Amino acid sequence: MTDEFDVIVERELFLEAVRMGTPPDIAAYEVGWTPKRLEREMNDLEFQELFEQSITLRDSSVEHTLYKMAMRGNQRAIEMWLYNRTPERWKDTRTLKVEQTTGELPQHVIAATVEAIRGSLADAIRSGNIAALQAAPLPIIDAEVVDDGDSGQEAQAS
Repeated sequence: MTDEFDVIVERELFLEAVRMGTPPDIAAYEVGWTPKRLEREMNDLEFQELFEQSITLRDSSVEHTLYKMAMRGNQRAIEMWLYNRTPERWKDTRTLKVEQTTGELPQHVIAATVEAIRGSLADAIRSGNIAALQAAPLPIIDAEVVDDGDSGQEAQAS
């Protein structure tokens, strides 16, 4: 009977930790469970339901805090609430106006753009997001900024 009571107490401690925002693997460790034990517990349908309820309560708590912050006038909380609750009426849109007075972009702008594109492509490749790569409208090139010894720099593509 003690073992059954211990299991109930461990489960409740685990679920409470999850409700308080502790990630499940950390909560399991804190109650003395091995990863195998956590897997076994998560395969129990009744426990899964209790786990999902704990996650819902955790999320509701954050939502409630966000709402209270918005009602106290926190601008970011107000925006987040409106953007997510009524996106058809509220959305975060920003306009960026770029003006170029000469015919060429500065090399630091070109270099930053190339690095940003390279990073995005690398992220898409690492995550296996083939759709993002297929959606690319232009051919993909590898480019780097090379100092040619002149007063300016030029981009060299390979």
